[in-house]
Amino acid sequence: MTDPTRHYDALSRDERVRLILAAAGRDDWQEVDRLQMHCQIFEFRGPDPQISQKLTFLTMAGQAVQLWLTEVSHQLCWARLRFSTALEAVLEGGPEARENGNRRRSDEQARKRSEELVESKALWTGLSRRWKEIERAIQLFCDNTGLDRSWPFLQTELAQMAVGRTPFPDSIIDLARELVDPDASPNQEFVEHVYHALRNHWEYPEMSDHSKGATE
Repeated sequence: MTDPTRHYDALSRDERVRLILAAAGRDDWQEVDRLQMHCQIFEFRGPDPQISQKLTFLTMAGQAVQLWLTEVSHQLCWARLRFSTALEAVLEGGPEARENGNRRRSDEQARKRSEELVESKALWTGLSRRWKEIERAIQLFCDNTGLDRSWPFLQTELAQMAVGRTPFPDSIIDLARELVDPDASPNQEFVEHVYHALRNHWEYPEMSDHSKGATE
């Protein structure tokens, strides 16, 4: 039987790339693997690739957790405004309650205001709990890895500086920090879950571990 790989060593880079793409286009993944595995092997000297690999994973993790905390911060600030509005309506009794002589209608309006107050308080407290959980997980991760607390926001600040903008200190996250519900108690189990997810990016297996696994 003819060996399909016997001429692979003679392929140029461009020829090999074209054949790989053609094989992928017809879903011939075995051929894709053969073409990739039989390319020329090079030895090179250069900076430790594991450093850039770890930086890449940490950058991705930092951007993800920043986006998550930013989204929760937006929702928390909106929920706090909603709760403040509901509380003010209950305390003032509402303009309809003062001006409308119909007691039954006034009682119905008061009931709706009370329900809105309870619902908005629950939402605010729930989002405050989640905000605290993410914040504590980030702090726990930084404490255990020696990273600075600003680590998740480094890439955003560098991007702003690259286009000539000074990072704005009063971000939505800073505002949310001032508006969290003090009664909200974070779930430590969830904090640990987020922490270990971040820790996995820090302890990503070394290349030597991959090599060892491949030879066992």
